[in-house]
Amino acid sequence: MVGVGSGHTDVALKRVGRRCDGWLGATRFAPGELEAILERIDAAREEAGRLDRPFDIMISVSKRHHERDAVAEVAAKGVTGIISAPWTIVPTEHPASLAGKLRAMDDFAAKLF
Repeated sequence: MVGVGSGHTDVALKRVGRRCDGWLGATRFAPGELEAILERIDAAREEAGRLDRPFDIMISVSKRHHERDAVAEVAAKGVTGIISAPWTIVPTEHPASLAGKLRAMDDFAAKLF
């Protein structure tokens, strides 16, 4: 079983590094805001002897950073997944409908990947 932790306080980040297999950054981040947090998690992972174990990092990036370069930048820092609701970012004619959401997801994927 994979345990994913969350939180941004020192206590939470230490717990994530010592006990978890991943971190869910539940706040929308700009790419530059992650480095200090990831360093604190890695310090706790190192202290616990867990740096050699797989570790997933899932975040939501701020709306203005849903660009290919920003996604590449956070991926280079170790982010393994992006959490997003594309229909809140990509304009669509019918955002409440399933068809509108599917169209927004397709457009979002084409823009980022």
